[in-house]
Amino acid sequence: MYLSRIYPQPAKFNEIGGTPFVFGAVVRANTPASLSNVVRQSLSRLWNSFSFTASKLEICYLPAVERTNTLIIGDYPQSEAIALDAGGYFTIRSDYRGAVISAVSEKALIDGFSSLVQLITPKSLGYDSEELYIEPAEIVGKPTLKARMIHLCVFPESELPTLEKAIAFAGFLGFTHVILEFWGMLRYDSIPELGWEHAFTKAQIKPLVDLAHGWGMEVVPMINHLGHATQSRCGMGRHTVLNQNPRLQMYFEPDGWTWCATNPDTRRLLSDIRAELIELCGDSDYFHLGFDEAYSFASCPECRRQIPHELLAEYINYLADELAKYNRRAIIWHDELIDRSQFPSDFPQAIVANGGGHKTTGALELLDRSIIIADWQYEYTGKANPTTPYFIEKGFDVLCCPWDNPANVKSLCDSARESGAMGVMLTTWHHLPDCISKLPRFAEFVAHGGDYAPVPITETAALLRKLYPAVRQTYSESGWRGREVEG
Repeated sequence: MYLSRIYPQPAKFNEIGGTPFVFGAVVRANTPASLSNVVRQSLSRLWNSFSFTASKLEICYLPAVERTNTLIIGDYPQSEAIALDAGGYFTIRSDYRGAVISAVSEKALIDGFSSLVQLITPKSLGYDSEELYIEPAEIVGKPTLKARMIHLCVFPESELPTLEKAIAFAGFLGFTHVILEFWGMLRYDSIPELGWEHAFTKAQIKPLVDLAHGWGMEVVPMINHLGHATQSRCGMGRHTVLNQNPRLQMYFEPDGWTWCATNPDTRRLLSDIRAELIELCGDSDYFHLGFDEAYSFASCPECRRQIPHELLAEYINYLADELAKYNRRAIIWHDELIDRSQFPSDFPQAIVANGGGHKTTGALELLDRSIIIADWQYEYTGKANPTTPYFIEKGFDVLCCPWDNPANVKSLCDSARESGAMGVMLTTWHHLPDCISKLPRFAEFVAHGGDYAPVPITETAALLRKLYPAVRQTYSESGWRGREVEG
């Protein structure tokens, strides 16, 4: 390998010695014919960038390659294509003839390919004298969490290159899903006022979706259906809709922060928005409905007549039923469903729970068990997050959702494994540039756990240079921050 280690660190890596596989400007890859064009393009780009643009991948389809998720580089014989280790996700072997990847799925094949290209070492990068090699090795990948999601927000200040870097990095590091949440930054047909004047068009966002699909990731659409209805951060005082059209007040509770759950017009509008997002983001098993920090829930004259926990449960179940028509499961944030007093621990201040003050904790027992709970405990750094097993015991699938503190990410990833949660959703919020710089380390916590050392920032930069789609990068396209100095 060329850098100090493979990212994320695989379950097994052995350099087995012997003559390396030497190659030049063109290398043949025999792949399954089932690979989509967008995946083929992603693999070709990845090979070229990790070869420092000195080598191109010539993709071929051989009828003899019958194993759906096998990929062969160079002259490695198909007769020696390997079976997966017990419980394996992907297995790689390389020697002087080339390399073979055997995987359990298309996504696993892409992740195996991402590990393989990290073995490429340059010897000569001169034009017409290209020479690179891969040392003989065996790699086994066995990620221990099935769902490995990353949540990305599109803010008014967000730039498309930053989002492209985050998606490419996440795909390379083995994440399985990208959740896209637009904060006033998508132009909807159903309600133009939900986007600011400089919001992106769907045509501008579609390449991000295609990029994610090229890495074998599902794109999960998200719009908050309760709190955060402003589509702006609370502390900044903006309201994407009402600052532009005050006559649309009736969609919201009196302060505008929360959608009005009893207004049928609100439900119809959100249904139209969901349909637009589903069409834009493509196939997925999920839709994220939000539901966190609903500070003004049930505060309008009509909602005040309702019993809070019953209204919340009815509204969530209604939405879950609507999503089932698309063969999708609802994901919701956890905080309106529990009270902090339920979870005495050594970290009482770390438990996020808003249900007590809003009188909504009783909703949990009434919810459809197909709903997935996204458990976001951003301050928790203990050994066993107590809220996750609580939701699992109640019959729900749970995603543990850390933020940008390495100790918190490690704690919640370990909690997900130990409790049997369905996976992890790494959140980034308005800290995306910092999260990009930490992604290789976070990905190791997500994939395998363990006490991994911090990743050298220079190696993170070396990886990112190869992963951003542009070959000749401008200043604004390079790195993870928009400027070199503060202020």
